[in-house]
Amino acid sequence: MMGRVAVKPATISWPGMHCVAQLGRLVRAMPLVVLLGVVHAATAQDTTFSYQGFLHDNGAPATGMFDFQFALFDAPSGGAQLGAEQSTAGQAVGGGVFSVDLDFGASALAATESWLEIRVRRSGQATFVPLSPRQRVRPAPRAALARIAGPGAVDSASIADGSIGGNDIAPGAIGSTAIAAGAVGANHIQGSAVSAAKIQSGAVGADKIAANAVGFGKIANNAVGTAEIAADAVGASEITADAVGASEIAAGAVGSAEIGPSAVGSSEISDNAVGSAEIQDGSVGAANIFVNQVQRRVTGTCPAGASIRTVGTPGTVNCETDSQGIIGLTSPSSFSAPVLDGGGEQVVAMESVNSHLCMLSGVAFRDIDGSFERAICEILVSGGLWTLRAVAPENDEDAFCAAICLEKVVIP
Repeated sequence: MMGRVAVKPATISWPGMHCVAQLGRLVRAMPLVVLLGVVHAATAQDTTFSYQGFLHDNGAPATGMFDFQFALFDAPSGGAQLGAEQSTAGQAVGGGVFSVDLDFGASALAATESWLEIRVRRSGQATFVPLSPRQRVRPAPRAALARIAGPGAVDSASIADGSIGGNDIAPGAIGSTAIAAGAVGANHIQGSAVSAAKIQSGAVGADKIAANAVGFGKIANNAVGTAEIAADAVGASEITADAVGASEIAAGAVGSAEIGPSAVGSSEISDNAVGSAEIQDGSVGAANIFVNQVQRRVTGTCPAGASIRTVGTPGTVNCETDSQGIIGLTSPSSFSAPVLDGGGEQVVAMESVNSHLCMLSGVAFRDIDGSFERAICEILVSGGLWTLRAVAPENDEDAFCAAICLEKVVIP
């Protein structure tokens, strides 16, 4: 059931909801001295305070087990809740008095003004009944903040220049999260104030070092080793002319992995700087030579009975069969065709010698008595058939023609 809310000085009454209506009485709560807060500030981080109230039941001090809910707000009504809701179950109330410990956190107590909302029910009942109005939190709980500054409570305007020295800051008191980006400049660091022991591993990256901020005067001998140089951290733009000499390079420090393609040209190598002692066995291979200027090693071979005719740029060879001289000679074939006393013409068919070479081996003429008279000896070839022909057209002429045929020779 719903009831009337009566507000009296230092006394809060709230309507009796179903959870308390079974008592048949009106339940009231009255804080002692508004909020009698006892601040437990045993450490600088403790924000717990005690709230003690007085609960009436139909005008008489309440006794029994009750459940409470406590919530902190930034306004007497409505508003935003500050911190997490606190609750107690089975809270004993004797003679109307109850006491609970509450902790809404430093950020909640740091609010300029705050009001405590209390909701109560008898243990075992279903519904909480809110007390009205909310109780304003007085300075007693805020005393916890006297030893811990709330977020934003101290800014640069609250600290006089020079008021905080090195002796006022405990070791480890200021972490990286407490330093805003760009807050510490070169004028905030004394000479020699930062040593190697003050720099955490990996704390200073490339984005923390301004261009030209670190000169050779800032680097002690042997301060930078291979472990301090990330892969590809030093490029050509980081090395001035003549900065690195032979004395700066340890034996074996620079290998093929440290030299980029085309990084070393003829202008970087002095006369006689590279000799056989500087070239490791197997370091110069086919991939390292310019084939239009340097002939690769000849690796090809020719089979038996053949020789190298030409060499290709990749070292391959073209072979040619070796010459064996004249081979396959056989006995020659001889043929003759005589024409006597003007017998006219005689043709001798030589056997098929298409794999031979035939030539005239003998010619004889006799009794040629006219300026226009003549005898003829010739060899004719038609369809692979060789023919010896002798001609003596005059009656008193004699002609003798002879031919010899040899098998064709093979000269590889």
